[in-house]
Amino acid sequence: MRHHHYMRDSTLISSRYARWAAAILVVGTIFRLWYSTHLELVGDEAYYWLWSRHPDFCYLDKGPVIAWFISAGTALFGQTVFGIRFFATLLALGTGAGIFLLGRRLFSDRVAFWAVVLAALTPLFAVGATLMTIDTVYIFFWTFAALTFWQAKDETRLRWWVLTGVLVALSVLSKYTGAIELLSFAAF
Repeated sequence: MRHHHYMRDSTLISSRYARWAAAILVVGTIFRLWYSTHLELVGDEAYYWLWSRHPDFCYLDKGPVIAWFISAGTALFGQTVFGIRFFATLLALGTGAGIFLLGRRLFSDRVAFWAVVLAALTPLFAVGATLMTIDTVYIFFWTFAALTFWQAKDETRLRWWVLTGVLVALSVLSKYTGAIELLSFAAF
């Protein structure tokens, strides 16, 4: 029954819970975009910013995806704190939307709303939504890989499996422990 409800209400903000979750995510994003410019870079951010100035396919201890995002942000907004952190905030917004969609897919809009609220109140999520860390990037791709995996398991088309593979690969290229998600899928 839940599956049919999801298929019927396929628009993102089809319920009051969805609208409330969207409001929390949008207001939080606007605040974080403003607030992110009021903090100095932390050591890891400065390290990753240096990577972004020398693009490569791999670095000594991490994958390149964070450097790619920082490079894109600084290309748009200059070599500024805002440019470095811009995509952290957008990725956190995307992760929040992904949490909602996964919660909706597995349970209901109400459960999905409370999952977004709990994520927003989690200190790690709040920090990752403001500072550009590898966890921000990694969790974004992990969340959407889980969502596409859940779709792929019910489909006969290859496209969902391919998309899941691409998202897991990007998760791994963000943080090497992203490969653990494959074990989760296999255990399922």
